[in-house]
Amino acid sequence: MIVELTSGKDVVTDRKTSVMVARTCCLVLSSWIVLGSFPIIFVFWKICQRFPVFARYRGMQSLSSEEEEEEEPMEKQDQKLMLSETDREDDEEKGANLHYSIFFLLRHPIFLLCLSFSFLFFTVLSDHNTLGTAWLSARGASPAWLGCMRTFGAFSGLCGAFSFPWLVAARHEEVLSDSSAHKRVIRVAAAGQWSFFLFLLPILVCMHPALLNSSFTPYLVIAFIVFSRFSLYLVDLANNQLLIVLLDDSIRSHVAAFQESL
Repeated sequence: MIVELTSGKDVVTDRKTSVMVARTCCLVLSSWIVLGSFPIIFVFWKICQRFPVFARYRGMQSLSSEEEEEEEPMEKQDQKLMLSETDREDDEEKGANLHYSIFFLLRHPIFLLCLSFSFLFFTVLSDHNTLGTAWLSARGASPAWLGCMRTFGAFSGLCGAFSFPWLVAARHEEVLSDSSAHKRVIRVAAAGQWSFFLFLLPILVCMHPALLNSSFTPYLVIAFIVFSRFSLYLVDLANNQLLIVLLDDSIRSHVAAFQESL
């Protein structure tokens, strides 16, 4: 009888343990699914909302390029004006077409660089994110702390901007002409990108339900937002340098418009 009671208790204990393990796994899995779905939804929403900016930017670029052309006789100017208006209308229709704009950039090798740089602004480390600011305020961060976050974040970003030429070990003119300088710019961009993602890891740990209600979580997020500005400015400057080096003037406006729309 004693043996049967003991075995019954062991079975109940094993069942409780398995239920707790299953609940923990489901909780962790659901939290990761929720965290992973937010960037996808946010990216889709931003693309649908901001792509008209892409079309307007392209139209302004074509208009400014026409104004810089040399003067011609009146008859040729009238003919050229009619043709340019027709071409500009076609370009605006193509720019407004979301399908055309996306696949134009998908075919270009620079697309992944632009996309990876734009994705840095879709994280919790963005200091101007309305949702992130509301979350910090709801967790107890005062407006003074939020103001200090933006101030010290700007100083951290300026440190990254001033250290970029030192890390690349080349001036702007050398970067445009020297292939070894191109490689150093790519290394700096990769290092800044990966260091930015490393700042996300402690925040992901703090987003676990067991630590989410802790009082130090919002201040830890603020600290990593400040430190991440250094890496973000490095990636920004390296991205601009690579766009100048790798793209022609005609293509660069399209890529810049895509980044601006995001």
